[in-house]
Amino acid sequence: MLVKVSRGFLLTLLLITISVLSAEEWKIKVDKTVKKLPLLRDEQNETVYDPNTELIWLDSIVVKKEKKKFNDADKFCEKLSLLGHKDWRLPTAIELISIYDKNNRPHIKSPFKNLGYIESRHCYDAQYWSTSEYQPKRNRWMIYWKYVISYHSNCYNHIDEVIYYSYYTFDKYTNRLHFSCVRKKRNHLDKTLNGLISYLVKAHIAHIKKPQRKKLKKDEFETTKHYIKRVRQAEREYKKELIEYKQKIKKIYPEYVRKAIKTALEYKWGKPLIKNLKYNADEEKFSAQLTFDNNKSFHKNIFIKIPLKSAKKFKENFDKFQKYAVFKVINKEKKFQVRLNSVIITSHLLKKLVRYNRDKYVIDLP
Repeated sequence: MLVKVSRGFLLTLLLITISVLSAEEWKIKVDKTVKKLPLLRDEQNETVYDPNTELIWLDSIVVKKEKKKFNDADKFCEKLSLLGHKDWRLPTAIELISIYDKNNRPHIKSPFKNLGYIESRHCYDAQYWSTSEYQPKRNRWMIYWKYVISYHSNCYNHIDEVIYYSYYTFDKYTNRLHFSCVRKKRNHLDKTLNGLISYLVKAHIAHIKKPQRKKLKKDEFETTKHYIKRVRQAEREYKKELIEYKQKIKKIYPEYVRKAIKTALEYKWGKPLIKNLKYNADEEKFSAQLTFDNNKSFHKNIFIKIPLKSAKKFKENFDKFQKYAVFKVINKEKKFQVRLNSVIITSHLLKKLVRYNRDKYVIDLP
């Protein structure tokens, strides 16, 4: 499996040239399955991209502060021109639910900064318009009601009480509520291993605040000479901060690449699954089939040598053992070579049940 990270990607992503060692080698442990990818925030345009739904969300200060009637919010999104697109709209109720995260506070997925961040006496409580209509079966005239999603979390006495999102119905002609706009991204995320690594590195780096140029205006009672001096001073400070930012990125970049590769493997492969475990008493070994949680197309027959006297206990306790895969990753001249190296079965029970002198069993996969 060969993965290429292009020179253009590195230069565009970091705005600096990253010098990579001619040959780096890692062993990546994969013991869990990642079903969803992290969201990516565009700080400059105040939007959040969700690769799992392919939706781009508006997350500006308007989302936090403004309340509008349904029709006015709908028109706002229709007239919105952002990121070179004009196909913005209000989200559906299901789309609003997709960014709900009960483990976060407020209960909105990171890295949203404005959507859902409305403080009230209940800590955080925000209600957002959706385009999903509510119409009672017995009253066909009530077509002007809309489902509203309320993101709510309770902070009384510092109790971490999770109150799930809930449906409400509001009159779209009279109620004023918060709103956000969404659009579907047309050029879908490249979910090859290379594309995932690129995206994940970008998502990691997005958490580091990039310095911005200050937009200075000349004061009415300020001389031109003093204004120019102030602009030059601000530019010197910006360049100094930018150099520090680039140095920080350069220092942590290798670790971010490692994290990105690990997450990409957890998403593309997931944790190893060992199925159809059968014992051959004559040869004193188990035969089984190896596959992966997120890569069911991969199948490999494997053998586990276990003494006859320990085989029954080994099989009885097999589900209690932890299993993880080790991938060998070589970075040579900006080309990543990824190969499944081995699968490890580990547990403190191995010493006791199988009488090994160690607590793990290595299945090599040449």
